[in-house]
Amino acid sequence: IFLKKRFYQLKIILMGILTGLCNGLFGAGGGMIVVPSMVHFLDVDEHDAHATAIAVILPLAVISAFIYFRNGYLDFGKALPVAAEEFWVDLRAHISFTVYPPLAAKDIRAVYDCSRRKDDFLKLLLFAIGLVSGVVSGMGIGGGTVLIPAMIFLAGVSQHSAQGINLTVFIPTALVAICVHSKNKHIRFRLALPLMLAGAFGAVLGSILASSMPSRLLGKLFGGFLLGMGLYELFRKKKS
Repeated sequence: IFLKKRFYQLKIILMGILTGLCNGLFGAGGGMIVVPSMVHFLDVDEHDAHATAIAVILPLAVISAFIYFRNGYLDFGKALPVAAEEFWVDLRAHISFTVYPPLAAKDIRAVYDCSRRKDDFLKLLLFAIGLVSGVVSGMGIGGGTVLIPAMIFLAGVSQHSAQGINLTVFIPTALVAICVHSKNKHIRFRLALPLMLAGAFGAVLGSILASSMPSRLLGKLFGGFLLGMGLYELFRKKKS
């Protein structure tokens, strides 16, 4: 029993460090590590795992964003407008699909009217990116897989800056999701706390590593990480 308990604690520590390392190094992706790890290694219900992941990653995002800011890779002039928009989108998404579904239809009609009125495909595309990113963030996975490439390829932001912006954007959307999931009792706070503590070490390490890397190399590593996680999900679904 003693060895079993120690092994359980070791798994939590390793999961936390890897989650923080990933979140600090790539500015995203911590949920891709901690959610399946909780499900497969700790036998946590998938819904609870998604909710708990948000509570775990929130303080890690704050730590990483601070280090990015200290190293000059966080532009609040760009981060705050995106964060405000995604916060509103995420809030509306939770209200629309959990409280009042007709609100979702109203949002879709508003987007359509905006696109017709202004005839601006780029603004419509950015709204769609914000919508997807906000909803995915609320699921505990993190919208960085959408937001970071969009900021790089559509807004011309550097890899480091895009990651710093995503960390900042995640904070308000996570607060919304935590309120909703906590009310529904899906967050396992006793599990989240040791994951946070272990993850803090990984977040500091990952953020320092990212800050010391050339943007081109960091971008390649980020792309490789997304490809690897995508292949993992593909084969996992086929197996199941």
